[in-house]
Amino acid sequence: MARIPRYLPRACIVAALVLVGAAAQGSGSSWPANVRVNQDHDGNHQGETSLAVDPNDPLHLVTVFWEVISFDPSSPGTRSKRLNWAWTRDGGLTWQSRRFENGVYSSDPSIVADRQGNFYIETILVPHFPDETDASIGILRSTDGGETFVKTADVGFNRFMDKPFITIDPVTDALYVVWTDFAPTRGPSAVRIFFAASVDHGATFTPPGQISGAASFGSWATAAVGPGGEIYATWSAEYYPEIRVWLERSLDGGRTWMDRSARVADIPAAKTRQGSGLCWPTIAVDRSGGPHHGRIYVAWTRRTVGIGTVELAWSDDRGDHWSKPVQVDDLVRCRFDEAGEPDIAQRVMQFGRREARQQDGDVLAEVSPQVLRVEVVAV
Repeated sequence: MARIPRYLPRACIVAALVLVGAAAQGSGSSWPANVRVNQDHDGNHQGETSLAVDPNDPLHLVTVFWEVISFDPSSPGTRSKRLNWAWTRDGGLTWQSRRFENGVYSSDPSIVADRQGNFYIETILVPHFPDETDASIGILRSTDGGETFVKTADVGFNRFMDKPFITIDPVTDALYVVWTDFAPTRGPSAVRIFFAASVDHGATFTPPGQISGAASFGSWATAAVGPGGEIYATWSAEYYPEIRVWLERSLDGGRTWMDRSARVADIPAAKTRQGSGLCWPTIAVDRSGGPHHGRIYVAWTRRTVGIGTVELAWSDDRGDHWSKPVQVDDLVRCRFDEAGEPDIAQRVMQFGRREARQQDGDVLAEVSPQVLRVEVVAV
């Protein structure tokens, strides 16, 4: 949950689009460059979009985002937000949207889909915002294709938490949630990464467990599942002389983790807190059965003199050793806003067919009916 305003006005996707076949729609179909997703016309800000695809139907997508419903310009930290979602069954050409009408502040959502076509949302819920003493990470499930969602569980500590992220094992449908927790004491090591798992379709979760070590503190965690059920989580730390990207691994469903977190990359920096100069590393694992089956990819943004570049590293031994980082955006740069945030929480490594983004008070979906894969440049 952001303590400062974060606006994501336009996408800066650094990827090579590989045409591997025509989609269900004919190549002669006329597709607009952007498709409006949200149905309201009040002009409120939306942000932090996330998108999931039904594995049984690539034309069936659900996206989730928050919407500002009230805002005091003199106190940006008290803006009130609500969870929204939208669904499409024609590959993104037309959408319907809905708000989660529970009267509770919501932020930082993400979404996944299971093998049966059920969708799961995680989102921070703060019933008495701005008082965060009873905050939780709410889990919502839809069994009707994303048209309605029902809250099934709460995860967390009833205190301020930030940037949760949900992923799913595509073989077992196990759900995994990671997030940033802030210890009562202050200091860099008080910023920790926690984890919880569900093996009953989101009805219950394991007790939260810390997966970051005393030296591997940080925030902005994301996670992915390998072809053998391995759970990988990555995040970044901002207080080192080098800004550092970390990785943790579990081979037993999240019960145990590495003795020491693995360093993915160290980025030279001044010996002070770097704000969001390096943030939100994202992760993907090759499940293709091809020559790089099982390879882990981690990508992140790096800020240099006001310009955001995108870097990537990979590992072929389950995260024990990592390649030297390479810059993958030799043609494009992501601009940063006044708060120091990149234009978009880059998802360079996310395989998919659609991107959802926010612009001018509306959520838009960029549609490309002939593109079936997104591959990162220079791997």
